[in-house]
Amino acid sequence: MIVMVQPSAGTSVRFGHNTVEPPSLVIDDGTTTVVFCPANIVGGLTEAAQFAELLIQRATEWESGCRHALAATETKDPFDVDALVAEYGHPSSSDGDQA
Repeated sequence: MIVMVQPSAGTSVRFGHNTVEPPSLVIDDGTTTVVFCPANIVGGLTEAAQFAELLIQRATEWESGCRHALAATETKDPFDVDALVAEYGHPSSSDGDQA
């Protein structure tokens, strides 16, 4: 499963909880709603709590990775040829090009 994230201004994330249903995490962008809720099985709440803990850890790592990548792109000199060659390699020449 791959989920591409492009939240709109109307995207919301909320914790849903009432006395009748188990707690849930609801992500809604106005056209699509994703709901995480515990499975209705013995141990479902425990498994959901463990999954949520793992989700928090990985989301925190993802957030940090995104921030580091953003910071790296903001500090790069877009005209730094050495950095471009290091990242993408030397351009390959095709037939008819002279080196």
